[in-house]
Amino acid sequence: MLKKYLARPGIWLVRVVCVCSWVVVTALLLVPDPSALVGMRRVPLSGYSTPAHIGSFILLSVLTLASRLPLNMTAALAVLVSYGAVVELLQWFVPRRTVSFGDFVANALGIAVGAGAYAVAERYRRRRILKS
Repeated sequence: MLKKYLARPGIWLVRVVCVCSWVVVTALLLVPDPSALVGMRRVPLSGYSTPAHIGSFILLSVLTLASRLPLNMTAALAVLVSYGAVVELLQWFVPRRTVSFGDFVANALGIAVGAGAYAVAERYRRRRILKS
C-alpha cells in the first residue's frame, strides 16, 4: 500500500496545500477582522466579501477534488457545501460578523465554478494520457 502512495509523490503536496487552505479559509471566515489576520489595515469588507467568498471556495473545491480523497465528486461537493453553510452560520457567534444568505450563495457559486474548472482540467488530462 505504501508503494502505491510513493509512486505519486505529487498528491501529498496537493493534500498538504489543501489542508492548509481549509485552515486559512476557516480562520479568515471566523475571525472578527480578517484583514488584521493577514496584516492589512482595517478596510470595509462589504465590497470585497462576495469575490472573497467565491475565490476562497473555488480554491477549496479545486484543491479538495485534486487531492483525490476516497470520496466521489458528489460526496466531496456535499462536504464543501455543508462546510460553506456551517462556517456561515458560525459567524453568528463572531463579533462584527453577520450571517448572510448572499455569502452562502457566493460560497456555493465558488464551489460550482471550482468543480467545473476541475472537471474540465481532468477531462483534458485524461485525453492527454489516452493519446500517449
